[in-house]
Amino acid sequence: MMTLRGRNLVDFGRGFAGGLMFFLMISASPAFGQRVQSGSKGCSWTKSCAVQFSSNTSAGNSVAVAVSVGTWGTGPQTSNVTDSQANTYALVVSIGSTFLFCTPKVSAGPDSVTSTLAVANNQDMVILEFRGSCTVDQFATAAGSSASAASPRIPIHAGDFLVAGATSEYNNTFKPSTGFTAEASPGNIAIADSLQSGAGKQSVTFTLDGPTNWTVLLVAFSPVGSVVFDTTATLRWDDGTPVAGTVTIAQVISGNPLTMNSLGSYPLDTNGVAKGTMSPDPTLPLTFFVTLVSPSGSVVNSVTLFANPQILQALPRIFNPSIVLAKLNATVTSVSF
Repeated sequence: MMTLRGRNLVDFGRGFAGGLMFFLMISASPAFGQRVQSGSKGCSWTKSCAVQFSSNTSAGNSVAVAVSVGTWGTGPQTSNVTDSQANTYALVVSIGSTFLFCTPKVSAGPDSVTSTLAVANNQDMVILEFRGSCTVDQFATAAGSSASAASPRIPIHAGDFLVAGATSEYNNTFKPSTGFTAEASPGNIAIADSLQSGAGKQSVTFTLDGPTNWTVLLVAFSPVGSVVFDTTATLRWDDGTPVAGTVTIAQVISGNPLTMNSLGSYPLDTNGVAKGTMSPDPTLPLTFFVTLVSPSGSVVNSVTLFANPQILQALPRIFNPSIVLAKLNATVTSVSF
């Protein structure tokens, strides 16, 4: 359990504002994530390896890049990925000398993706344009030595776009398990993908030509679009009694001037518990205002909530925070989850 403490910031109506850090998990509808196009290339003993998409990218799509880097003679080194559109690529996950990068919201037009090393070595690349986001729902990695490369099972949700990758010690024919579509496999790396129609657990297995050392990764990217977030919040006064009233939630659109989009109001039951769903906009900053309104209609507290996308990956999909308010002045004293 983690506890965070807030302090008074500004008056808000007849109540007070408390600031605290809060982590919010969002999930998305299944209508958006899907593969658009891919490309691949194997480059021998070079610092720079570039792959060009055969068609123009579409505005707003994401691009994932998988790179397997040779280690013979140089030891391990990390790829630096750039492209001709000047997009910024973030490392999503790595295992050994295999890396998966992603950039969201590319522009419409031609795009060439380049992997650069500090010291020349072999590089195998696969690039993948897809409709969806670079927001990671879940991921898993594994390494072993056998005739099949299998990932751990991960929880997935409807609309997740799964990207799986495998490498082997020597060039192999990689055959992904049912439900995954194989992309081109240049030399030492293979990529496969799958659009998930429902929630559950998923893994991937690549069948190889024979026993060898291998690594495998599996990433579930959340789609972009209408999102639905389920939450249960428990509000207590510091003497242990439940808070009565209504919780209203709004997402911050801009900070100067402060403008917000209302996401809904949720009444507290007799135990001080509010339950419901909301649909925040994932393209906006993940900053929210939660206002507590008394049964008489007066504002008793306003809490600023900030979502950290990196922390989200480790949190459960259903989130149950407990907020404690000081009965004397309605300031937030703690939040636990």
